[in-house]
Amino acid sequence: MVSSPETIRQKITQLVKIGEVDDAARLAEAEGLLEEALELYKKAKDHRSRGRIYEKLGQLEKALSVYEEGKLYDLAAGVAEKLGLKEKASALYVKHQKAVGQYQFVR
Repeated sequence: MVSSPETIRQKITQLVKIGEVDDAARLAEAEGLLEEALELYKKAKDHRSRGRIYEKLGQLEKALSVYEEGKLYDLAAGVAEKLGLKEKASALYVKHQKAVGQYQFVR
């Protein structure tokens, strides 16, 4: 059964009302409501998903910024490479390695 856009938006609203913002964001994304999904992922503080959508939309500068904000340096470095920012990509890979090294040390 195919849901109408109105029904989908109602489901999204219901999910947000009960505190399931991440589920609402995934539903919006699955239904192709990418701008709405971006807002919901922002509310859910899901940098990885926001960056993925920005990449999907071809908005690589925004994806790079979101990944950096979320300290997802490996993903940010990949986007920097796509943008031809080799020095920035290299610096981000170094940050990623340091972050991974700190995590392993703490364990």
